[in-house]
Amino acid sequence: MAPLNTVSDREPDSYPWKAAPAHLKTRRQLRAAGLAPGGHAPVAQTETKRFGRRQITYLYDSRLAVPKRTASPKQLLAVAKAISEHQARAAERHGIPVAELHQPTDPGPGWAEETPRSHNHSQGETRMSDSTFSAEQDELDPLYADALFQEEMRALQDAPASADGPITMVGPERGATEPEQPKLAIPTGHGQRIAHLLAVVAVNQARDRLDKLDAAVEAAERQGGDAVAQLETRMRAAIDSAKARLAANTAHGGPASVAPLADALVFRSGSDLAADRLTQLTSDYAQDWGVRIDAETLTVDLVADFDPVSVQTFAEVEALFDRKSAAVDIVSALPLPDTAKAAVGEAITAWHASIDPDSLRAYLDGEDALRQQLGADLAAAKISETDAARVGFVVDFLRGDVSDVDLLASPVFVDPGEETRGRVPQLLRAFAEKQMAPSEIAGEISVMTAADQERVRAAGKAIAAGQRVDTELWPGYVDRQTLAEDLHDYARDVQEMRLDADELAEGRFSAEERAWLGHKSPTMQDETSARIDRIVATREKLLDTARNGKGLASIERAQLAATITDIDTGRTKLPELLFADERTKADVDFLRHDRAASQLAAEVKEALTQRIDASKAVESGTRAAGQLSGAVKDLGYTLRTVASGTPAPGLGQKRAEYAEERARLGQALTQAGVPTTAQAEIRDLLDTHARRAGQLGNASVARIEQWEAKTAQVVATRDDAIAQRQAADAGRAKPPEAARGPQRACTARIDTSLAAGHALAPAGIRQLHSQEQEIGR
Repeated sequence: MAPLNTVSDREPDSYPWKAAPAHLKTRRQLRAAGLAPGGHAPVAQTETKRFGRRQITYLYDSRLAVPKRTASPKQLLAVAKAISEHQARAAERHGIPVAELHQPTDPGPGWAEETPRSHNHSQGETRMSDSTFSAEQDELDPLYADALFQEEMRALQDAPASADGPITMVGPERGATEPEQPKLAIPTGHGQRIAHLLAVVAVNQARDRLDKLDAAVEAAERQGGDAVAQLETRMRAAIDSAKARLAANTAHGGPASVAPLADALVFRSGSDLAADRLTQLTSDYAQDWGVRIDAETLTVDLVADFDPVSVQTFAEVEALFDRKSAAVDIVSALPLPDTAKAAVGEAITAWHASIDPDSLRAYLDGEDALRQQLGADLAAAKISETDAARVGFVVDFLRGDVSDVDLLASPVFVDPGEETRGRVPQLLRAFAEKQMAPSEIAGEISVMTAADQERVRAAGKAIAAGQRVDTELWPGYVDRQTLAEDLHDYARDVQEMRLDADELAEGRFSAEERAWLGHKSPTMQDETSARIDRIVATREKLLDTARNGKGLASIERAQLAATITDIDTGRTKLPELLFADERTKADVDFLRHDRAASQLAAEVKEALTQRIDASKAVESGTRAAGQLSGAVKDLGYTLRTVASGTPAPGLGQKRAEYAEERARLGQALTQAGVPTTAQAEIRDLLDTHARRAGQLGNASVARIEQWEAKTAQVVATRDDAIAQRQAADAGRAKPPEAARGPQRACTARIDTSLAAGHALAPAGIRQLHSQEQEIGR
């Protein structure tokens, strides 16, 4: 049987997603079946893509798997005795008589008995991902590239900080796996469980590096003086590299603290900076989340008197308070009438500041009631409906809940042309790859200023001529669709990390699995470690976009920062409306109607199926039953399409499809022997739902047209303002009212108080597109 750390030189067999043979299973599938790889490395992998990212899952041969071992009664007794002795020593250190341990008391939050587990296992399996160990690490630390060490190195124990002194290599003995750690409690809540997982990962990485360096030291000593001298030189270079990394990474907690914590554990004896950083990080873990890291024994446990529930509640309250603070800041910048400012300020302050420090949970649970009270206070303030709607939207958007808001009636915060600038690279790439026709791109950029349209059109002509074109016409502008995908990826990764943390906290990892958490090598990386690295990189990217991304309104920057904080505190369900531009709002509005259409289709299929079953004329599993089921599904799909909103040119075709499918259902009912009276009831039921689908579809089409009209009005109002500004700059009189067309409604203007502050590019009166103006012509 091959040992766990034996990796074949050949590339593992690769299968398409969900196409691997039945005997190949993931590590979690084996565990669910009560099995373990039994020391075997992965024999195959399956590959898929998510948002363009290559995703690898490693597979094990279940035919070679062995039953997971369980502890014998003697082992359980020995572990129980060790736990008892550990509790007694801990109690004495805290000044508690041992006798009090046997007195029944309230255990407090998060305390539970943990079934002793045996760790007398053979080498377990490694959870691996497709991510390889970063090449940047080789550049940062010369020791990583030396074949003598293969992976990472061990820090000097008791080594002098001076580069001129001799290097001695002594330290505590460490086994291949982390020692059994009896605990008084298990991690509780999102924050403590994540901190516990991150601490274990960092400790495992440090232990592995130290063990590898031990082997390197022994090899150097066997080779003689020259090898030892080379080792000393490389060790000093490694310490310098670690000091540079520690100086650059100042994270105090979260996934970003894993790398500096591992570095500090490894190099604490060779660097004062590493020792100071270790003290800081271990103190933060203990004080913030009650996770204790012992640097001497390289173990992780929990602070006995820590209350993780209260700390988690405080973190959630702080996140909500920050959201509401951002809303107050945005509302204070609104150009409200002087007569309304005082009343609005008083109402919004009461909504924001109503926190009882002794009842933080009530602050979270009472948020909906506070929002209702704010609405009542705004109504009593006698401000205009327009101003009340603007304040209400800001509040609801930054609360992360716009479920009760009519988005079509919401104020305009983002210039549609500014939003389109961020999507121009994607549009031009699609045009270059012949995935979009020129007329389609012309429609997309019609909301931009005339000058911006001409710039895009020129790039399209160059692409059509075969020239290489930099599609980043406006560098730094945010593509909201890509940003939303990054947010969803980040939330999913944090959710997956929480699942790992839950398994670790609840004892579902074996000793070997726990020891392999966070494993890194030059060729492979543990799934958990790869996910943590990805979370760190994605979070940094998202925060940089929130601070510096162009084209975002201030209200969107606040929403983005608050959403990241929510994910960090355990709320991985993202707000329905992530951005405040008209395109995103229209998409969300359409999805709301689409959900209603889906619900109608589900009701149709369920009602028809129930009526057919009630007739008792069709036997399940027969050909007639299959034909009826197919006819019902087809009708449900057609009605869903109609209810979602089918424009007039395609509505006639859908009606014809419905009539044809209705007739086919009638034939299937007759052939199945369904009674005539039951058929009549089914037809009436179907026609009733069809009328509802038509009503929903008409409403959806009307909404789409209203969104288009609103966007056109915003664009025209903006272009009128640009034309007036250009005329004023040129010393000409303001264009006459008749030349500018009818006065635009104030609700369609862009609320510049909430914009990002970027000036619009000068341009002439916007010209609507014709076919002759299409991209590439």
